[in-house]
Amino acid sequence: MRIVKTSFDKIQDMMIENIFNNKITVDSFWEEHVIESNHYALVKGNETVGYFTIHDESTLTSFYIIEEYSHLGQE
Repeated sequence: MRIVKTSFDKIQDMMIENIFNNKITVDSFWEEHVIESNHYALVKGNETVGYFTIHDESTLTSFYIIEEYSHLGQE
């Protein structure tokens, strides 16, 4: 699996799916920290299988990996 720096726009659909599937509350913290974070895609082969976001180069603010690859989430 590779980690690729990406943009919010490129992971937005996956992020929306994560929000709805896990009933995540989108509040001012989320808007200020997640959207404005640095975004990274988790890529296996040619498929984006997840993402994570880091705010201020130090705080993990969001993490998601699709169910099929969830066993890789702890590597």
